Amino acid sequence: MTVRWRQVHLAVRVPAAADTTGVDFSGFERLARVAERGLFDFLLFDAGPVGRPEPIALLNALAGVTARVGLAVAVGGTGGEPYELARRLATLDHLSAGRAGWLEGAWTAAGVPDGAGLPRCPQGRPVVIRAGEGERALAAAVASADVMVVPHRPLAASRARYADVKRRLVAYGRAPEELKVLAGVSVGLGGTAGEASFVGTPEAVADALHSYVREGAVDGYVLAAHEVEEFVDRVVPLLQERGAFRVEYAGTTLRSHLGVPHPEGVF
Repeated sequence: MTVRWRQVHLAVRVPAAADTTGVDFSGFERLARVAERGLFDFLLFDAGPVGRPEPIALLNALAGVTARVGLAVAVGGTGGEPYELARRLATLDHLSAGRAGWLEGAWTAAGVPDGAGLPRCPQGRPVVIRAGEGERALAAAVASADVMVVPHRPLAASRARYADVKRRLVAYGRAPEELKVLAGVSVGLGGTAGEASFVGTPEAVADALHSYVREGAVDGYVLAAHEVEEFVDRVVPLLQERGAFRVEYAGTTLRSHLGVPHPEGVF
């Protein structure tokens, strides 16, 4: 069913292999400020290789130069004690006033000491993000995640996948809006197609992006870092004109941007 009031959620992913910013903090700061100016839900930083800043430390620094945009990180739970990872992410949530997110884990309060020794996080717990669309990833996402990042697919396939995800949530006593499905996409504005899925004028791209959300195929998109500034300047205003994207942040936490519940338990 077409749902015309749905608004688009937007995020940006900074891959580990990207070398557009090196170790220069000003490059990361610029990206974060552009995403916040564009009212994006969050930035997602992959764990960097040797020679790149440690991602959670970087996000702690970015928390001090931004006010609203969410700050998420992809870090595995096998590189250290779960208690230590929990403490670092809880610290990020406190320093950012409730804007932390984590890609990888099916993390629950029961699996970690109460708040990792800190007071309760502003969000209850950082936003949990899962990636992939295989059966294992899907099962983990519907059980405990707040965001699921999936590859872009044609409209019919995306609608079928989206319906399946939302239907599975019921078995866990969760409402459809408690898990946001975001597709990783590449956008080409006015140029050649290349590897982009969405290509054309800013108007055409805005229409295509909104149509997937409006048609119940996704809740939003994760863009590549190098595409964000042009997208913010040329596409975001068009989505706003269509009533398809926020004109200001309604809340202060990442959970409020996403419209997912704040857990009641301690993290």
